[in-house]
Amino acid sequence: MEQNSFPPEKEEFQRTTLLKVLLVLSFIGSSWSMFSGLGNALSQPSEERLTSIIEILDEVNDGKEETELILSQMIEYVSNINQNIVNYGAVQFMLYAISLIGIYLMYKNRRLGFTIYMTVQVLLLGVPIYFGGYNSISVMVSLFMGFITMIFFALYATQLKYMDA
Repeated sequence: MEQNSFPPEKEEFQRTTLLKVLLVLSFIGSSWSMFSGLGNALSQPSEERLTSIIEILDEVNDGKEETELILSQMIEYVSNINQNIVNYGAVQFMLYAISLIGIYLMYKNRRLGFTIYMTVQVLLLGVPIYFGGYNSISVMVSLFMGFITMIFFALYATQLKYMDA
């Protein structure tokens, strides 16, 4: 006797290996960053943390003029982030939480998840510049993040043909 379920069960979507790997990596990275952002949002600016970072950077300083400029910009960047740590963390938490929604939707075979995930990743590129101030260090951080984002964008784009609209 054949049993029919009502409503009929939808066939399970078979994800490609690449899509599985991308989803796992994205989930781990976004989860880690979301909880890191929550930790930052719940912390307060710390003079000890700033002082210890400045001491480390001073130890690296070799007295050259080029090094002095870079180190001063690093100190400025870290100082700005430290002063805005609560807002910086809250924005990170919120954006990475939305990113996880996009990842879940992609896991459920929805292209909308790709749009959400990539939009959040692009917004995250501006966070270091907005909270760290506009200098070469914050731009380099954003460029590095942009490079990683472009790789994920390209790899996810190859998987869109397997997702429903």
